[in-house]
Amino acid sequence: NARDISFKKFGVFGFMDVVEKRQKTMSKKYLKIMWSFVKDWFQLPKIIITLGSIYVLYLLFKMPIGIFIYYGLDIFLLTVIGLQFFRLRKQSKKRFLKTTKKWMFEELIFKTSIANTLLLYVNLFNGTSSIHHLENSLTALFFALFFVAAFLMGYVTLIVIPRQAEKLLAETYPTYSITQ
Repeated sequence: NARDISFKKFGVFGFMDVVEKRQKTMSKKYLKIMWSFVKDWFQLPKIIITLGSIYVLYLLFKMPIGIFIYYGLDIFLLTVIGLQFFRLRKQSKKRFLKTTKKWMFEELIFKTSIANTLLLYVNLFNGTSSIHHLENSLTALFFALFFVAAFLMGYVTLIVIPRQAEKLLAETYPTYSITQ
């Protein structure tokens, strides 16, 4: 009876307000972690590779077949993201079967990051209304910058953060390492 009375205090939606606040907090934490990994990327050897990639893509996009190169790279990256999605989903299911517990931050790492990356690349693919102007230097530079930025965000959210998942989850949930 005491439990039922206590639960009635939370109203019709129960603990939804509490859960939503926790999700907001976890999302902010995830974004902070993601930006710290992106910031770590911009150190001397990697920044040279990044700038070199932008320059090479710029030159490729300015070629007469630049539009085909662009779409080819985009389709290739969408395929890689799809494969990584299935790999991470399988990994997430394995973890759940092992522990039989769901962790909010774990779902954020393995599901939301994939959805955001996929959305970014789909927008990259679909939002190319001015792609036929790739011979224009400014347009080619914009698409090269955007493509490299999208690749970097995808790399961080699909490769780097999931590799660090165990450590991040143990930091977030002290009981996580006990259940493993």
